[in-house]
Amino acid sequence: MRSFFLLLFCIPLLALGQYSSNFQQEYFFGNLPHARTEAMGKAGVTLTGSTANLFQNPATLGMIQGWDAVISTSGPFYVLRESDYYFVGASRRLNDRWVTAISLNQFAIGPTTFDVNLGGTRYPAEKPVSSNLAISGAGEILPGLQAGLNLNVFRWTYLDAIPATHQVHLDGGLLYRLALPQPTSGKRELLFGLSVTNLANNKIEFFGPAGEESKQAFPVVLRLGGTFHTQTMIELPTIGKGPLDLTLTTEYQNVLNNDYRTALRLGTELVIWEVFAFRLGAFTSSNDNLGNDVNKSRMNDVTYGFGFRVPAQKLSKGKVPFNLHVDYVSLEPTPVRVTGGTRLPNFRTFTFGFVWALSSTSSSSN
Repeated sequence: MRSFFLLLFCIPLLALGQYSSNFQQEYFFGNLPHARTEAMGKAGVTLTGSTANLFQNPATLGMIQGWDAVISTSGPFYVLRESDYYFVGASRRLNDRWVTAISLNQFAIGPTTFDVNLGGTRYPAEKPVSSNLAISGAGEILPGLQAGLNLNVFRWTYLDAIPATHQVHLDGGLLYRLALPQPTSGKRELLFGLSVTNLANNKIEFFGPAGEESKQAFPVVLRLGGTFHTQTMIELPTIGKGPLDLTLTTEYQNVLNNDYRTALRLGTELVIWEVFAFRLGAFTSSNDNLGNDVNKSRMNDVTYGFGFRVPAQKLSKGKVPFNLHVDYVSLEPTPVRVTGGTRLPNFRTFTFGFVWALSSTSSSSN
């Protein structure tokens, strides 16, 4: 475990290969697996309660109790209306200390006019598909401190006539939970997180039809963040007594092997009676405009969305073994773009979560 900490702190020394701002940007910096995170300004390094959060910080898995399964889908990608992104994942608590998970991301952009630079020769991409299989684990290494790792197997298909290329890379993260003095009714807590995507600065190698060889570095993404969560019990006439949860979160992002994609994100969530969730967020991020004055050099946006919790276990008196979470967000493409005088469609993300043996620990930031 000491080597894990050493690796995290040595990241600036490892980040030598420059990442091209546009390579796999739709995968690493596009729609997130969780509609909840997307609606909260994309700030997810310290959000817990879902397997989908391992994409931004694998240490968040350590807060999951029992079983958790997630299915998420997003689309379309700008003008590529046949594009689609989906995420499926499941996690399980092994014992009081450790949690493990397996997940799959896939982004397929369908027929496209994009091209791929292979050894200085540009070939029109056909139906590119980017996918990533991750095996993850997290556990409490010190009181209140969770550590997590993702072992990723990335697969990229770009030309029908060329076999898919593969690369293995690691993500690491830490999450510290600080319990605050508790109110008479309810609870309060602070969460602090750190994560690094592509710990060892791995590169992917691919070939062209004539054997041309090319290499491309993956981004090394550092994320730092904090979350404040409070729960208060309130009572309304005819409705009765129930919890009101407020979550405030912030995140700073820096791509260590690129001059762009530095971002600041803010998000908030209000959950009423553990059933209705309302979310609002904002973010700002530097952007490579590729030397074109038409493109924007900075992206700014306000985000929003909602969620609904179905307490199936309670309603069925235990006959249904899980609770259902449904989250949704529909946002304009950022930056907003217009093609041929027609406004492009919104990005839409649906997330369905199935939670077994939900406890107060996992629901505290959910």
